[in-house]
Amino acid sequence: MAISPKVKPDKALLQQLGKDNLWLGFGRDSSFFDRDASIMVSGNGCWVTDVDGNRYLDSSACLGAAILGYSHPRIIKALVDQAQIMCSNASGQPASIPTILLAHKVATLGLGEKAKLFYSLSGSGAVDTALKMARQYFKITGKASKYKTITRWGAYHGATLSGTAASGIPSRRRAFEPLSDGFIHIEPPYCYRCPWALTYPQCGIECANEFRRTVEREDPDTIACYLGELTMGAGGIIPPPPEYPRMVRQICNEHNILMIVDEVITGFGRTGTWFEWQQCGIVPDMVTTAKAITGGFVPVSAVQVRPEIADVFKGPNVFMHGYTLGSYPLGSAVGLAVIEEMEQTNLLAEVNRKSEVMMSELQRIMDSSPVVGDVRGKGLALTIELVKDRKTKAEFPDLDAVRKLVGSVGRKNGVLLAMSAYKGSFMFLTPLIINEEEIGILMKAVSAAVKEVEAKCG
Repeated sequence: MAISPKVKPDKALLQQLGKDNLWLGFGRDSSFFDRDASIMVSGNGCWVTDVDGNRYLDSSACLGAAILGYSHPRIIKALVDQAQIMCSNASGQPASIPTILLAHKVATLGLGEKAKLFYSLSGSGAVDTALKMARQYFKITGKASKYKTITRWGAYHGATLSGTAASGIPSRRRAFEPLSDGFIHIEPPYCYRCPWALTYPQCGIECANEFRRTVEREDPDTIACYLGELTMGAGGIIPPPPEYPRMVRQICNEHNILMIVDEVITGFGRTGTWFEWQQCGIVPDMVTTAKAITGGFVPVSAVQVRPEIADVFKGPNVFMHGYTLGSYPLGSAVGLAVIEEMEQTNLLAEVNRKSEVMMSELQRIMDSSPVVGDVRGKGLALTIELVKDRKTKAEFPDLDAVRKLVGSVGRKNGVLLAMSAYKGSFMFLTPLIINEEEIGILMKAVSAAVKEVEAKCG
């Protein structure tokens, strides 16, 4: 069935076909198609249009990937131009001009001109790749006993089996147990819900001290890597205390542990610099990237690797890992166009200013409602956390009902609102091109959703 932009789609038929044949991701069943805005037709800028012709501001566009919004003309032109030349990899996967140029460009923006870039197709694939690199690295360097990964509760590191094992969101782990061996979880740097009931900065950054204790308890000779986001994304937009990344880096240095920073959500400008680690006084050993590297237009991800790490993979110790469409020309051409657009429009310079406007509005909403417990974030990765009781920080007993209510109120106000899979946090991962008028529309919808939660669930 061809869909023409000049002919109104048959909604009832599409709904039925969706129910019959489409298995949706992230736990959605066929009842999803009975909901408003369940089928989208088009997108432009920060807005999407559903099958009924309703327009919605997308507050976490493509889960944070669409940093330039939808249907950006420059990116579409780059995609079409490259598609007319060569889309896929040739047999034997020789390199192409776009894949070489994008690897060089990302290296110069990130870990340095001699850093290596290994392509895959999703954030999950990038994480899986980095974990395999870490394990093989220590086998090559004569320390085969180092295989464990230390990661954090509340984190999300992808949908592969290893990514699920690394992730720390219980609801996304239980159905797939027993999970892969070698993953140890520690508490996250979650100041609002400090596991030790301490207050920053008097806490002494106990969350980082727990990392040290865990390394020593497990035996440093068994730990290959630390895997962590800086500002946690799906776990509820949780930025760490400023000392935390430096302390983790120091502990990794002391015990010959690779530091893998997951920037699948924060990479490519979301926090105001190309990568969030550049604000933290550290240099990671590996950085996983995805989503925004192509603005969400086509699937591409990558692992950036310091040259000192990558250089050991040679001779008989090559990295026997890859993907059929890894480093494909079409994706790389789109990635180059996204970076060029960001540089030429100086988009990063606007991120923190827009963040301040949004934070001010979120704080105003918090001040007017007892069900908002916390407002936090960095750059254009922001959240408010809803609670049943602000004083005790008690969570709502039925978070799914709260999420459904928030989504419904948002749609009635012309905004797609999303909440974290962990705790009661909104996820604001707007396109970086969002303007102040659109921020106002978003905040009006958030305020309405909070009032409705207060009235019906508070």
